[in-house]
Amino acid sequence: MENRKLVGIVAVIVVIAIAGIVAFLSPTATGNHVLPIGEKTIKIGFVGPLTGEVANWGQNGLAGVSLAVSEINAQGGINGKQIELIIEDDKATPADAVNAFTKLVNVDGVKAIFSSSGSAATEAGLPIAQKNNVPVVIVTATAPHLAQTGDFIFRITPSDSLQGKFVADFLYNELNLQKVALVFEKSAWGEDLAQVFKNHFSELGGTINYESGVLPSETDFKTEIMKMQGADIQGVYFPVYPEASLIAFRQMSELGFSIPLVGGDIYSGQDEIQNSSFTNGIMFSVSKVNLPEDFEARIHALPSFENLDVFYPASLGFDATQVFFSALKQAGTNPQALKNALAQTSYSGVSSPLIEFDEYGDLKDSQFEIKIIQDNSEQDYS
Repeated sequence: MENRKLVGIVAVIVVIAIAGIVAFLSPTATGNHVLPIGEKTIKIGFVGPLTGEVANWGQNGLAGVSLAVSEINAQGGINGKQIELIIEDDKATPADAVNAFTKLVNVDGVKAIFSSSGSAATEAGLPIAQKNNVPVVIVTATAPHLAQTGDFIFRITPSDSLQGKFVADFLYNELNLQKVALVFEKSAWGEDLAQVFKNHFSELGGTINYESGVLPSETDFKTEIMKMQGADIQGVYFPVYPEASLIAFRQMSELGFSIPLVGGDIYSGQDEIQNSSFTNGIMFSVSKVNLPEDFEARIHALPSFENLDVFYPASLGFDATQVFFSALKQAGTNPQALKNALAQTSYSGVSSPLIEFDEYGDLKDSQFEIKIIQDNSEQDYS
């Protein structure tokens, strides 16, 4: 009887041991990746709109981050560990961004987050990372106050505090317009951009003779257009997202409203804007970012990105990740050491020959340019 009990106990122990070995070897899902339990990786997170109105911005940002991860892992990783990228789709909405940041920080335990979303979504997620000492490198969001969320927040794209001034200078000095209308989207992006523009345009000597904020969901601009027609204006600054902008441009055409108009950087890379029969001659401001042909070829060599229409968020995403990798090699994964290393960044990237951050975590040097839609494509304004 005792021998039978002993055999039974041994059998149970063997079963438990085998189960433990199987569990160790079995794959477990982590974000969008499947890795064996126990595999030592350094986790980083990506948050961006991979679906919805501005999905091409998120997909390009993700392509750049993915390329950097693929290339560093092919070289052996960092400090003997592979980089694991966990991807979250925030649909460019604040609620989804909060969920994405919360999961990446509290569930996945990432060491950094790369945000390639709009300003409103990014604004909602940043405090979660800051509170938990997780560095964030903003890839595309441009509202001026974002980098000032805290000392763990950095931004590799130029702030609207500079872009708004650039557009004001362009309208006043290049187009010689002294009286304009300002119609902006009621969001962190549109409101901040409009305020910077308004302040600087007034400083230059110009006047805003009509001003209005519109909702991102606006479907009828006829009242706005008729009010602008009755105002004493020579041009329009129109930082509004693409879907609402297309409605406005169609209605402007129907009402015979033809006047110089400058939109926001969100028009860049938007096929529906460029291919519309109502947008020929529309101008918009964009960050001056390098996008070499050989870099595009490297993006297209990645699985899932073979047919991506590549534009500048891809090179920003790549450089954002490379800047973090440089800090990681130097400082390891300690949050404070990582933050300090990022603050001291001096990096020659794909998007810019020199990337350095100021005391707020924003780029020290930024440049912009004007594009114009002609023949169903965005072209350099001259």
